[in-house]
Amino acid sequence: MFKIYRTIIKKNMNRMAFRLSYLLACLATSVIWLHGCGNTGQTSGQPVGSRTARAIRQEESGYIAQPLTLPEYTSLDGAWSDGADLYYAASQYDQATETFTTSFHVLRQGAAVPEERFALAENQQVLHMAMDDGGHTYYVGYQYIPEADGRQTATAYFLYKLDAAGVPLLTLDLAEHVKGQDAAVRDLAVDGEGRIVLIGPDQRILVFSPDGSLLFETQAVGMILDICSSGGKVFLAYDELGQTVIRAVDMTAKKLAEKWATEIGGTNTYMAGTPDGDLLLATEEGAYRYGTGTGELVKKFDWQDHDFYGIQSGYLMPYGENGVLAVSRDWSYSPMKVEAVIFREAAEGEALAPEKTVLTINVPQVPPARFYDAVVTFNKANPDYKIETCFYESQEHDRLNAEILAGQGPDILMLPAERIDQLAYSGALVDLYPYFNEDKTFEREDFYINVITAFEQAGHLYGIPINYKVRTLACKSSLVGEKESWNLAELAEFTERYPDGRGVFSVESKSSVFQLLKIGYTGQLINLEDPEAPLDRELLMQMLEFANQYENDDTYIMDSNLPKRIYEEQIVLLDTYIYKEDVYEAHAALLGEPVTLIGYPVADGNGNLIYSENTFAISENCEHRDVAWSFISYLLSEEYQFEMADAVLETDLPVRRDAQERFCNLMLERTGYREISGLYFIASEAGQFSYQNWLQYSTEEDMEQFYDLIEKLDTAWRPSLDIDQIIEEEAAYYFNGDKPLEEVVDVIEDRIKTYVYEKQ
Repeated sequence: MFKIYRTIIKKNMNRMAFRLSYLLACLATSVIWLHGCGNTGQTSGQPVGSRTARAIRQEESGYIAQPLTLPEYTSLDGAWSDGADLYYAASQYDQATETFTTSFHVLRQGAAVPEERFALAENQQVLHMAMDDGGHTYYVGYQYIPEADGRQTATAYFLYKLDAAGVPLLTLDLAEHVKGQDAAVRDLAVDGEGRIVLIGPDQRILVFSPDGSLLFETQAVGMILDICSSGGKVFLAYDELGQTVIRAVDMTAKKLAEKWATEIGGTNTYMAGTPDGDLLLATEEGAYRYGTGTGELVKKFDWQDHDFYGIQSGYLMPYGENGVLAVSRDWSYSPMKVEAVIFREAAEGEALAPEKTVLTINVPQVPPARFYDAVVTFNKANPDYKIETCFYESQEHDRLNAEILAGQGPDILMLPAERIDQLAYSGALVDLYPYFNEDKTFEREDFYINVITAFEQAGHLYGIPINYKVRTLACKSSLVGEKESWNLAELAEFTERYPDGRGVFSVESKSSVFQLLKIGYTGQLINLEDPEAPLDRELLMQMLEFANQYENDDTYIMDSNLPKRIYEEQIVLLDTYIYKEDVYEAHAALLGEPVTLIGYPVADGNGNLIYSENTFAISENCEHRDVAWSFISYLLSEEYQFEMADAVLETDLPVRRDAQERFCNLMLERTGYREISGLYFIASEAGQFSYQNWLQYSTEEDMEQFYDLIEKLDTAWRPSLDIDQIIEEEAAYYFNGDKPLEEVVDVIEDRIKTYVYEKQ
């Protein structure tokens, strides 16, 4: 089973990793558009180029969603529609022979069962596909090539053109066109003359003649979101400073044509051509039609009106008369879960979806695994109420807070624990303990209660985590023994073994070491319940003095080769997160010997800290609190907690004890090993170090050690963002030598007191 997982993940990693890495690289200079609850009816601004501004018109037709049943495949690898029939490529994995078989199929409109058109040779796999009006199939195939060390693999890409019977008409090795560190093929499309357009590395656009000769290259200035053909032309959609821009490929000028700005934002835009030469667009919110001749943008419908939550990974296609076919793939399932839905205009008198009372919830850019499945399950089970999601830009904390305090925000909140604390301190949230304690659908002993109670505030529970990870410091057991916690004095004694001031932490500067100390001491340094003495002055001075022994940030440059530094013992304390049951084996592989999770220095308690990015709360302004809790209660059910843990790409731990133990037992029952990616490293003959994959066996002893770690957790990492900023601003004066220690601590204490009084 895990070999299936590894292959599936690798097949999708190119596009996923590219989108993530490009997004992170651009965050400093770009703004990502996401909409808040109720923020609908936006109007488009001035398009770039000669287009004139037009309002986004709402289509008057009502739509009905009809599921389209497809057979279960290991993965669905490509799809295309001419507006009538669905053509697609799908793979099946044979675990006994460890081979893949890829076939091309067609599902005729109105038919119940697809036809197989032809199959590829064994282990040939499809990354992207397209078709032309002549019935030719184009696809990018790939294979993994083992390297000399037997661990790493290189990827070879080929472009193929097949006739209607699957006979190859063109085979093109793309090695010379996609190479380097970011070597990959992102997508392809074919124009009316048979010219093939590929999206290659670094936003490069490669245009080939029908016989496979490279005609020209050009480049987009933003992250390419999708590519399609329509009306004989090839169009690109890409993100430019948070705005989805559309451009045609100008084959004569050998460049991109003028920009058509849509003012549709988001990072998950899909696009398809229509039979009449226009474009379909899909965003996180809904489906649109863009007139290539008029520039008019028409919103067809919202996904959530039909309990469909957009295309996370998949395909958008025209289907039938003015209809839309959305195919969404979920890689967290094995076999891959494929949801194909036709959205068609309702006939006269045909019943639309019934009206329900709506409760809203804000959703982060990356929600928990299978969260949208949970929303759909809840909505289908409730005849009178439904949950709808709404989005806020990642930097819109203040706007969300202001809306909540004004009674206009979401009914249910999904936020990191520290932001829940901030809202609870302002009196904006409901205490969840009465709901949790009186819930008849579960028993308290089903949960790791120590994890839940760690999120209390003065005996109240304003936010409950549905999953979490553990933040800790890992060290070789030979250096620290088996101790499970330590304080600042013990850490200082430990670092004295390294008199040059280097070799303990992965980053060593005054501010970075101080930040690390604050992780453990956050809950003990500040006491907001005591406005007269909210700061532990003595502890803060000890922390500042300890950090001050290191160099300033501007004079110390971190060596980025982490494996090499660990191997040469330049780093002995690894700042890390724990989110799976293979914690000890994984970190032993990285550190090279048995490991102790000693945690952060704390005054008392356990230094292994609980952190939750998915903490749920109910707004004081929610009118249907029982309904809101019933949705949270479903997220706490054993069914959902286990599904979340078993997701192929999920990373966090469930708060339910029974779900965690059930998942760990499943790990032991499966093939006996797990693959840990990116943790193991080896030194090559040239002295270079690199991350590799590592296969290890999960044993009952490993699981017991993991359970022991979880049972002893007692403290949540919940930094106060505003107070952290105050401390950091003033600490810089001490680190730079501009102010003495006592004066800096005095100013910090005064500012924190002012902050507490203002909040009260």
